[in-house]
Amino acid sequence: MRMPSSVLCVAAIACVLMIGVSGCGRDAPIEPTPGLDGAWRGTITRGATAGTITLLLTQSGAGVTGTWTADLDGLAFDQTGSTGGTVTGSTVSLFLTPETPLTCASGATLSGTLAMNGSLVGGRLTGDYVMFACDSVATGRIEVTRD
Repeated sequence: MRMPSSVLCVAAIACVLMIGVSGCGRDAPIEPTPGLDGAWRGTITRGATAGTITLLLTQSGAGVTGTWTADLDGLAFDQTGSTGGTVTGSTVSLFLTPETPLTCASGATLSGTLAMNGSLVGGRLTGDYVMFACDSVATGRIEVTRD
């Protein structure tokens, strides 16, 4: 018994669609979380010392740029500078580079850039940072909320 060509045509189209749909969703890139634009204020800590930090961020796709200001009470770290980084899903990586580099007693000059890896949950951005200082590697935490 021979099948009508219209039935074969519909069956062939259905097979192609099923094969095409079965590949959907695999290895799909994680879209950046929208909404980092604006002012973020909160705390920056280094050990037991805490201070204030303000980030002014602009997000374009997965890229983040902006400026920052920090005042870490009791430490010589009253700085302003530029921010760059990326967003992947809720993961945020920021690099905070001060306008004024660190000048060490040895005469060496370091950029003083803080590298922060954090997460964005709702209106709260939190993460740990690391920075090379003249005499050590400084670590701490940044916790900010949308202003």
